[in-house]
Amino acid sequence: MANPRQRVIVLGSGAAGMAAAAAAATGGAHVTVLESAHLLGGTTAWSGGGIWIPVNGKAENGTGSDSPDEALRYLHTVSIGDSDPDLLEAYVREGARVVSAIEVETPLRWHQIVGYPDYHAELDGGQLDGRSLEIDPVQVAPELLSRLLPNPYGKLPVTMNEDNAGFSDSAEIARRQRLGVIPRGRGLIGGLASCVLERGGEIRTGVRASRLLVSNQVVVGVEAGGARFEGQVVIATGGFERDAALVRSFLRGPMLAPGGVPNNVGDGLRMGMTAGAALANMSEAWWCPAMEVPGETAAGAPFYRMLFSERALPGLLVVDSRGRRFANEAANYNDFGRSLHEFDPARYEYPRVPSWIVFDALCRHQHQIGPLTGDEPDPPWLARANTIEDLAARIGVPPPTLYETVERFNRLATAGVDDDFGRGAYAWDRATARRAKAAATLRPLTEPAFYAVKVLPGCLGTKGGLKIDAGGRVVRADGSGVIPGLFAAGNAAANPFGHAYPGAGGTIGPALVFGWCAGETAALG
Repeated sequence: MANPRQRVIVLGSGAAGMAAAAAAATGGAHVTVLESAHLLGGTTAWSGGGIWIPVNGKAENGTGSDSPDEALRYLHTVSIGDSDPDLLEAYVREGARVVSAIEVETPLRWHQIVGYPDYHAELDGGQLDGRSLEIDPVQVAPELLSRLLPNPYGKLPVTMNEDNAGFSDSAEIARRQRLGVIPRGRGLIGGLASCVLERGGEIRTGVRASRLLVSNQVVVGVEAGGARFEGQVVIATGGFERDAALVRSFLRGPMLAPGGVPNNVGDGLRMGMTAGAALANMSEAWWCPAMEVPGETAAGAPFYRMLFSERALPGLLVVDSRGRRFANEAANYNDFGRSLHEFDPARYEYPRVPSWIVFDALCRHQHQIGPLTGDEPDPPWLARANTIEDLAARIGVPPPTLYETVERFNRLATAGVDDDFGRGAYAWDRATARRAKAAATLRPLTEPAFYAVKVLPGCLGTKGGLKIDAGGRVVRADGSGVIPGLFAAGNAAANPFGHAYPGAGGTIGPALVFGWCAGETAALG
């Protein structure tokens, strides 16, 4: 039974931090959440809020066809040996329990995200129906709602299922806006934070932790904002993608477009290292191609728009700086983002930095690309030309090569089979095209004018950090066990999936599950 006098200090207010705080508060601990930003939610508040949870019991068809064995086979397959087997087993074992506990202890309710297969559903253990969940829209009190970080993508208060189904009930949308009913990542944070506050926890913003308090090799608290906070400490400060020095030191390839919130600068990583924590998975991130609209900012920093589904649009392809295709454009964003890191030893360059989305007028006016809708005039940052050769000259790639690339792509698209990269042959490709309101992902580029948008290597966040056990305890670098009093979760912890990204919600799923487990364990003292 939890010690009701136990104090738990949670650093960070994203999914990992708020899950830890909610679990600790539910376990009877006195909880204090310290968020360095002035608004709550971290990168989770910018996200769709989906979670990838195997054997979750929420499948709409009710067949229960998923199993722990299938899920583990799939995770071992997609990680290609680059994972933590013990944490994979813990994740599969604890995921459904945590989902259920959140429904019992908070106002949040889950449902399956329809039409989201696993990213590699064709591999052993993969699921065509997927294992991704999202929350029902949840009502959040006005005072708490005002403290949540806005979503810079400007999403209306509709779920992913509703959005994919073309939900357009303006009266219901207005009602949700009036009553503070929110879905997605902000709703997830709002529901968890409500649980913390209702159980007497406190949530402080604008308080940046700087140093762990250690006594006899035990973490006994943290120094933050010039004050001391004593108790068990859960580090959930996010990744380090916004710190240029840490990015240069650890990441495996170029990363020019960080997609996380500006305060993801590795605070928790540095504190844990100072306390003797082991690190793991440090070269990896949740990779994603991105674009930049000049002058756009979010939370006071440059804003890079992650290119999630645009790459699957018909009448569109992606080429490198030499004008050549190099990957299946409709692949999930993590694997496509990873492909941007190729290094050419002969020319001593990264030929895919930058790359270019190239598309025709039909695609331009039928679909949205980044913030650009089909009925808007062409902005200055959009390259445009009446021929492929002229477009190539405008973006600085060899015109003959781009022309040949487009001609070959057009032949393949007309035939309906991408012999070069298999675009459209995989379940995720087809699902992405459907979400983009397209019948298929392959269509030739035939309608002038032609357009191009620069693509940068980016990431949603880093995924290496402090090594943890199944209870969220931070492990010592010297191999002598755990650091008493110290826990970690989310992107501040080493992700159990290694380099893999199993499906939609693969970032927030582990953050939520291991955050909840860390909070439970910390509450026990």
